[in-house]
Amino acid sequence: MILLIPIVAISGKRGEFVSGKFSFRNGKPYLTERSDFIENVKEQCAKSNTVGILDIDGFSSRSINSNIIKEVKIRGRNTILITRIETLDDVFDTLCSNFDTIAIPNHTSEKGLIHDALKISDSVMPIGFFVDGKEIESGKTKTEYISETIGIMGKVLILDADTGEMEGYDSLITAE
Repeated sequence: MILLIPIVAISGKRGEFVSGKFSFRNGKPYLTERSDFIENVKEQCAKSNTVGILDIDGFSSRSINSNIIKEVKIRGRNTILITRIETLDDVFDTLCSNFDTIAIPNHTSEKGLIHDALKISDSVMPIGFFVDGKEIESGKTKTEYISETIGIMGKVLILDADTGEMEGYDSLITAE
């Protein structure tokens, strides 16, 4: 069984958050359509108890959007923050947020960061971004990437840039 996780892509600051459909360019997400933030959150939360929050600004500015860290709270749902994490300091900054899990993108983090972060907290997970069926950092297929990452870390998230969907796997769930 695969855990399918809806994503809310967010940009902006307190009182001015926007959300909507997204796509990827050069490994960075961007909004392709803007919609009402609250309505989008409600729509995505109706699909699952777990919701991914994609920090659009964090990837474009190479700095975590602190407004999302401080202001976004979704009661009654498990939330996964997907933002640009480069250093262990970024991990500590995000662990002090309202999110249940912090997704560390393979393609933006320092080498070895995900291993170090997992030693600090079990609230972090590696995430691979996929375009045209290949992980953007390694070029591996989903099956190859999932098998290798679970073998090392026990859990992994997959964000498919082509569909805008996220999948969760752990050592109890196998790749198709």
